[in-house]
Formats: sequence, structure tokens, C-alpha cells
Amino acid sequence: MEDGESAEFWYAYHAYHTHGMTPSTFAELPRKERMMIIAFIDIKAKEEEKQTRKNKRK
Repeated sequence: MEDGESAEFWYAYHAYHTHGMTPSTFAELPRKERMMIIAFIDIKAKEEEKQTRKNKRK
């Protein structure tokens, strides 16, 4: 997602569905905390993608 607002929405959506964090809670976090959560989500997504590719090879 190139649009920053769309990206924030995706991360808020992910935080809600995986951790029950409401979008308003996510939006009200200090910028550094939001960026840390975004980094954690990115790391998890990359690991899941890596695992999916590994499972497809089997």
C-alpha cells in the first residue's frame, strides 16, 4: 500500500483482529509505539509468508 492512510488502516485492522486493539486505541498511541507495533506486524507477516512458501515446496 503506497498511501500512508491506507497503510495505517491495514495495520489498525491487523492489530484489532489479532490483538483486539480498537482502531482508536491504535491511532491514539504515541508515534514511536505505533511504529513499533507496525514493525512487529511486518516481522510476523514476513515469517508467515516464509512459512507458507516453505509449506508449498513440500
